[in-house]
Amino acid sequence: MIPILLIMLAVPAILLAAIAVNRRHSRKIAILSTAITLFLTLYLLYVYLSGSILPIESYSYINALNISMGLQATPAGIIFLIISSVVLFAASLTIGLDSKHGREAAALILLFQIASTGLFLSTNLFLLFVFWDIGVIAMFFMIYLLGSINRRNAAMKFLVYEIFASAMLFLGIILIYSFLGTVNIQEMLVAAQTLPQFQQLAIFIPLLLAFLINMPVFPFHLWLPEAHTEASTEGSMILSGVLTKFGGFGMLLLFEFLPITKMFAPEIAALAVISAFYSVLVMMRQKDLKKIVAYSTIVDMAIVLLALSTFTGIGQEAAVMAMLAHALVVALMFLIVGIMHKTFGERDIRLLKGTIAGSPLLSYAFIICAFSMVGLPLTVTFVAELLVFISSYSAFGILGLLALAALAMMGAFLYFVIQKVVFDVKEASTPIDSADPLPFAAAIILLSFIFAFGIMPYLVTAIM
Repeated sequence: MIPILLIMLAVPAILLAAIAVNRRHSRKIAILSTAITLFLTLYLLYVYLSGSILPIESYSYINALNISMGLQATPAGIIFLIISSVVLFAASLTIGLDSKHGREAAALILLFQIASTGLFLSTNLFLLFVFWDIGVIAMFFMIYLLGSINRRNAAMKFLVYEIFASAMLFLGIILIYSFLGTVNIQEMLVAAQTLPQFQQLAIFIPLLLAFLINMPVFPFHLWLPEAHTEASTEGSMILSGVLTKFGGFGMLLLFEFLPITKMFAPEIAALAVISAFYSVLVMMRQKDLKKIVAYSTIVDMAIVLLALSTFTGIGQEAAVMAMLAHALVVALMFLIVGIMHKTFGERDIRLLKGTIAGSPLLSYAFIICAFSMVGLPLTVTFVAELLVFISSYSAFGILGLLALAALAMMGAFLYFVIQKVVFDVKEASTPIDSADPLPFAAAIILLSFIFAFGIMPYLVTAIM
């Protein structure tokens, strides 16, 4: 049998080496690598939907600890691979939009591709931890090297939070290995059911902290807005679209793995609601479009946490669908904001006005994306939010719908932003530059997936 999962890791690794010796074609190499991974991911989706057995591969890793380099395409893993492969492909088309370091951007995108592919295919937690840290390192340099004026401060702040998250994740893995004698995910799911509550709690606390920081959720979110503001366009797309899903993927495993998590369901749901309202209120004070989109990420990940806290089958489906929706929509929004900045030289909503006069197509894309963020029908966000609030209402009654008010507030604010940025033509901003056509192609690809999964949500729900 063809080792397709190993190929998915080997292709970006080989092409990363090619970038090291070929600066001229680095962008093309990144596009090729991410396109191959996207094709293979969609092939895995086809394999599962056709009723075939998903591949699993194992290679020797640390024999002394009985740890293998195990790779398995699980249903949830395929969805997260779709998230990463689509966003990374779109990001590779965006290289050079607002940064002259094309070679570095291409190399870091491929390094992040290795990290995300390996993490979502891992069959054990040690391997997951290795790829987690590779992703953090790639994102640190993406902010530090490719960002704007204050990029170094933002990168260091990001690194401090992520080092703490990695330490908590490693501590949790060590405790799991000590208590269970294994870090194999499938074995853990069975063995953890009989763990004493004290041991479960000892594992639960550090892992919860690690994943809350990475998602992020209030009050562990402080690194995110600054990181987005200083990151390049492709960096912001990957940061919100993929890196935050590392935390979401981990949280999905944690809630499935430890029975004790159900005891904290009301507290976790309350934290999700508080995070959503806090983020919306802070968002409404922002003037920079990138910060506005950054705070929308915290709102959406709070909605994901709310769905997970229901501990129901539909809640799990809702959380995965919500992460897919958020990744596609927020990556598109950061891309559109990047193109606007390139075209008009401005991101401040007090200064950026009447864009419809200077760039109608870009303005319409901005409007569609803004409404998609709050559940435009026929988009994947609409399906995700429908599932989230059905599951939260079933679990918590009317209190489960509180976060819906936060989404309504976000929608109202985005309508205000659209009025100022797009339709205020009295002092219309004048285009000063034109963007490369490839970022527009990336926007079309992201829009296509947003509507495809919105019109055919069974492509996702059928494999959960």
